[in-house]
Amino acid sequence: HNLKGPISPLEMSVNGISRNSTSKTVNIECKSVNSVLLDTDPKDYHERLFVVGNLCLNESDKLTLWDTTMMPNIPGMPAYICLIFSPCVEIRYNSSYTKMIGAICGLGYHPETGRPLFEENDIEITFDTVIDFNLLNKINIIRTLLNRCVNPEDEGGPGDIFQIQHSLQQSLKEIFSQPTKFKGPEPYARKYMWSEIQKSRLISPYQENSPVNHPMGGSDIYKLIWGTILSQQMSFSECRELMFDLKTLRCPLCQLSFTNEQSIAMHFDNYQHIERYKLARKELYEHYTGPFQDINN
Repeated sequence: HNLKGPISPLEMSVNGISRNSTSKTVNIECKSVNSVLLDTDPKDYHERLFVVGNLCLNESDKLTLWDTTMMPNIPGMPAYICLIFSPCVEIRYNSSYTKMIGAICGLGYHPETGRPLFEENDIEITFDTVIDFNLLNKINIIRTLLNRCVNPEDEGGPGDIFQIQHSLQQSLKEIFSQPTKFKGPEPYARKYMWSEIQKSRLISPYQENSPVNHPMGGSDIYKLIWGTILSQQMSFSECRELMFDLKTLRCPLCQLSFTNEQSIAMHFDNYQHIERYKLARKELYEHYTGPFQDINN
């Protein structure tokens, strides 16, 4: 007989993020120091990053992990890592194109057919922190520096690799130390689909005289992330859904549900929930002009 337990409500689970691993059961090797992961901050709801050195897939389609490391508990880190180090990135937007809600990351797609080049390893991420164009520009600076590291002969010779590395360190510190705004996750409906942005909305990150005229163009390993022209108004259906989300007792802003009034009241005092509520309320005031009643009044 196999004995299991006790099980702690603070125990965390691990899930794969690439397309070919999201549906697989994940187990950490029983002798690993991380075989049991406990949440040291249960009031913190954002996703965390768990890095694996070795893994194997058995005949039951289960993954076993070795040489594991829990990355620092920095809000937005999974998204930042994917946006910085994925060869190709396409930002996801809500249906009204008023904000960024996620990204698809991977090897990209064929510019003519739109078919992914290596779909099994594509990663679909949903932002749980606010990502804006200012942050996107900083990430593109890092991707440019990374390209100079792996292609040192481009644009004026080998250059000073140590200066490039120093600039990379400073840029990474700036991104991971900046204040974070929390937001509720908004999953993208058409997951793992590339070339979803209307061409008329695309904004090139390259200079006007650059020969690169397509998100998949150029020979860079880390292709720069293209921006998008944002709309100033949210659709009526999105505003109505946002109003409903702000009034319901279940917390869709944080994607959580509760079994009693005490836990709901405690959650409403959580600083991350408060930040997400303020952001949703701000969006409603900015984009909705019809009548509504604020639940705080």
